[in-house]
Amino acid sequence: FIDMVADGFDVEEVMRFVTKTKPPLIGFTAFTRQINAAGTISAQIKRITSDATICVGGCHASAIPARTLDEFPEVDFVFCGEAEEQLLKIFDCLGNPDTLAKLPGVVTRGTKDFSMVIAKDLDKIPFPSWEEFDLARYPGFNPHRTKLELPMIMTRGCPYRCTFCCRVNGGEVRYRSVPSVISEIERNIAEFGCEAISF
Repeated sequence: FIDMVADGFDVEEVMRFVTKTKPPLIGFTAFTRQINAAGTISAQIKRITSDATICVGGCHASAIPARTLDEFPEVDFVFCGEAEEQLLKIFDCLGNPDTLAKLPGVVTRGTKDFSMVIAKDLDKIPFPSWEEFDLARYPGFNPHRTKLELPMIMTRGCPYRCTFCCRVNGGEVRYRSVPSVISEIERNIAEFGCEAISF
């Protein structure tokens, strides 16, 4: 996982990483303001290794998947919705484009019907792997000048119908259970020294 902003990675460093590790799948998550950068980096990756499969997820790709593929020819597929439950299946289908294209949430060129994947049971999604990150690089959403602030998501989905929003997390609000939320709070404090939480 590379967070180009927090990790201070420039494009050349990403290219060196791809050349060295030769990942079979490279995924970008992008809002609309980031999609052009993701497309530009995808094009550079394809120039150095045509073997890598490149996908894009996030709000932009979920809102307009076919257009995203049209605008960025180096992107092999986009994923619509929440990928936690599908990611391992995507890895299993690499090298088999026909099977990959049939996975829910996956949109490839020529896909006519697609649907967003929405996680039904939020309690089944593992807690964030904060141990994989240098948390000192993240000041938090609402910094309280404490040692560490961590974000927590307790619900997904939105009941409103704003015309400018694709509601990438669905139109029905889903809730985590109280024991799940309490367990994550306790873990964040015990294992990471969390002193503030942004809900």
